[in-house]
Amino acid sequence: MKLYYWPKTRAFRALWMLEEMRVPYDLEFVNIRAGAQNETAFNRVNPMCKLPALEDRGACIAESGAVLLYLADRYPETQLGVALDDPARGRFLQWMFFTGSCLEPAMAERITGAQSNTVSFGWGDLGRVEHAIESALEEGP
Repeated sequence: MKLYYWPKTRAFRALWMLEEMRVPYDLEFVNIRAGAQNETAFNRVNPMCKLPALEDRGACIAESGAVLLYLADRYPETQLGVALDDPARGRFLQWMFFTGSCLEPAMAERITGAQSNTVSFGWGDLGRVEHAIESALEEGP
């Protein structure tokens, strides 16, 4: 298994998970400061030229949430995922993808001062995102 990685990117999520899982992997540094993510060889792994990306047994996986889900499903014995038949699987998936699909866009909108369109944007707005997180934390662990 090979993780394509560069420090201070979302690839850290996958590196952290691999370390928690204690499974063997190789680290392939992709120097995004030098433009290595735009090289043809890496584009075959991830045509979006982004990190993280993972190669495992001939499969190429990109997007941090997808990489994490792949690893959780590939190594169920590590108990970092939720089994397909477990009723908690739906909530697990919701929170697995929440950061990339809701939290980060809402934060980017706030930071840039862009105007929100709570009907068209899947994340609504930062207030809605904050409410979702607070409500989930009230439910307990």
